Amino acid sequence: MFYYEEGDFTLLFGHLGITIGIIYLLCVVLKMKFSHRILAVTVVGAVIPDIIDKPIGQIIFYDYFYNNRIFAHTLLFLVMLVIITTYMYSKGHKWAPILPVAAAVHLMLDSMWKQPHTLFWPMFGLSFEKMDLSNWANDNINALQHNPHVYVPELIGLVILLIIAKILFIPRPEKARLANISALDKGQHKVSLVVPTMNEANNIPHVFSKIPQIVDEVVVVDSSKDKTVEVIKKIRPEAKIFIEEPKGKGKALKKGFEYATGDIVIMIDADGSMDPQEIPQFVKPLMDGYDAVKGSRILGGSDDLSLLRRFGNLCFVTLVNILYDTDYTDLCYGYRGFKKSALDKLKCTSDGFDVETEQSIMMKKMGLKVCEVPSYERRRIYGTSNLKTLGDGKKILMRILSEKVCK
Repeated sequence: MFYYEEGDFTLLFGHLGITIGIIYLLCVVLKMKFSHRILAVTVVGAVIPDIIDKPIGQIIFYDYFYNNRIFAHTLLFLVMLVIITTYMYSKGHKWAPILPVAAAVHLMLDSMWKQPHTLFWPMFGLSFEKMDLSNWANDNINALQHNPHVYVPELIGLVILLIIAKILFIPRPEKARLANISALDKGQHKVSLVVPTMNEANNIPHVFSKIPQIVDEVVVVDSSKDKTVEVIKKIRPEAKIFIEEPKGKGKALKKGFEYATGDIVIMIDADGSMDPQEIPQFVKPLMDGYDAVKGSRILGGSDDLSLLRRFGNLCFVTLVNILYDTDYTDLCYGYRGFKKSALDKLKCTSDGFDVETEQSIMMKKMGLKVCEVPSYERRRIYGTSNLKTLGDGKKILMRILSEKVCK
């Protein structure tokens, strides 16, 4: 007779959430769209071993099996799923391989390697090892009461489910999709472009040569030790350049916003990752009544989002959406536009790379009318980023939480 180890199980939220999270990351790596269909197949795969085995082994034929982990908890079952879904894939059902992968995650979460007689059935005989299921419900309840670690996979799974629900099912306001704007009559509006720079001499020509005519004023806040300023003066001699000590991106932006004289202010990075020719996409919504415009790599795409940064941005933007009742798709992207009157209300205090996060939160707190536009992020052309993924990620998280506490 086989006995469960105390707390040796995963419940519904753990199975669903963790499996969905793994499949989502797999889709990111393989550059597949995580569609509603893939979600549905993942859910089926995450629960199919229990859907098959628990009614058969624990209810209908309990007196025979004494085991709620039988056929569908074996490697043989996974092999059968692989064969079936491979055939389906050959017929054009590209989502089919998700099913055995999700089922395999279920077996992993159930720690089936601890039950080799079941996992490798029928290598050790045709009969399944019997379990003591007489107090199955009480044993599970007891584990939940006395073993806090049992809740870990459930909490992780629940968080992932909330994130996926926010992505796929909670409707967002209509996004401003303006990718085809080539010319724009800005009327009496004056457009200022604020560019914080730090050792970007090699990238400046690729950025400043593409600034469209709609921009009336270029404000540069520089903290460089290279020839960034000299390069800017050659390409854009009329640019307003202010030299500051290197105290962070947020600090530089605050100075740039102070120096900008336009009633519309656009902020952009100097590393070549943001295309200045997209600037009209940010100006048009501001002319149409929006107070702020956020660029979104989720809507527009990116060549520069690593798996870690993508997952971090997903977690952060979901947390902000939940805590502050916003509907953002991207949180940490620095291509943005503001009415100067709205920008003056934000009064952001961040000095570092958490400035975009603070802006996004303050937009909501101040009741600004905000929209997102698609923006395509390219890899920086030369040099390395000043962003420290883990260190700045911690600052962003603290900013999200502190703004909620100090509201």
